[in-house]
Amino acid sequence: FIVHWPNHIKGGEVSDRMIVTTDLLETFADIVGDALNKDEGEDSYSFLPYLKNPEAPQIRSSMVLSSGGSGALVVRQGPWKYIESAPPGSRSTIYPDGPKVTDSQLYNMDEDVSERYNQFELNPEKVERLRGVIQKVKKNAKSEK
Repeated sequence: FIVHWPNHIKGGEVSDRMIVTTDLLETFADIVGDALNKDEGEDSYSFLPYLKNPEAPQIRSSMVLSSGGSGALVVRQGPWKYIESAPPGSRSTIYPDGPKVTDSQLYNMDEDVSERYNQFELNPEKVERLRGVIQKVKKNAKSEK
């Protein structure tokens, strides 16, 4: 995500803070001083603090997204990315020769950014923790901070 905002943010800064496109709504509302109603942007958090200070504390502890095309939910927390199993017949649009998207997948993004080495079977405790994040989002319709 690249931002150019003269007289508001310092140029050339880099941040590894986690944001997601739904956060744009709350961030823009924050910038213009408009408070969203409770039922608006249910899973949106303002990342304006990051823009003002790249060292600001992390706002999101995780993010949950819908996988492109397959309908599977994906959660990212720390270096871990968990992709839940997709409905039968779903196809991967990235690696046709990789894991079937009907298989659950777990990747350590610090070590495997290309998602080539599925660690699902090797880390059952991480899988359960990340499945729990997805269940909370399904229940509450909002990610936890």
